[in-house]
Amino acid sequence: MSETQTTGRMPGTPPTAEEESRVRSTAHGAAEQASALASTGRDEVARVAQDVRAQSTRLVGDARSSARDRADAQFGQLATRLQDLSGELDEMSRNARPHGPLAAVAHDGATAMRQMSRHIEEGGLDATLRDVRRFARQRPFLFLGGALAVGLVAGRVMRNADLATIGNEAREPATAATGDAGPMPRAAGTPS
Repeated sequence: MSETQTTGRMPGTPPTAEEESRVRSTAHGAAEQASALASTGRDEVARVAQDVRAQSTRLVGDARSSARDRADAQFGQLATRLQDLSGELDEMSRNARPHGPLAAVAHDGATAMRQMSRHIEEGGLDATLRDVRRFARQRPFLFLGGALAVGLVAGRVMRNADLATIGNEAREPATAATGDAGPMPRAAGTPS
């Protein structure tokens, strides 16, 4: 399209004041709309960021709450197990030779487990963690030695469990890994 068809004036003719005013007005309107659009975009980004923060905070809180609930349930199970063990140790001490060393050890063990079970039931996870922290502060070397011993025992148990699993897998036919159903049946008349 030529300039004559677009503006209605001859090429090279300077624009009129009215045309300049219209161009300025259009440019000003476009600038205002762009500014409003940018402002709306910033507001939307800020709102989305705020929503993301709120949802993240809620998810973290839910995860903590869920983990705490599971830990409390497991601590309840631990207390029940300790109570059961204390009952078994009491039974051992009653069935052992009276006034023998085994009866005394079993009785002392039963009493200690009963106390631990009661402490766990009453205080739960928070009280137990508080006690562990206090013990670690009061006797750091004993705490670290105990942690090392527990770690070594746990490592040995896991290693032995892995070795037992590997040994069991080696004895079983390789059906899971290869889809093989074991040895092929022999055809009739084939020597064994």
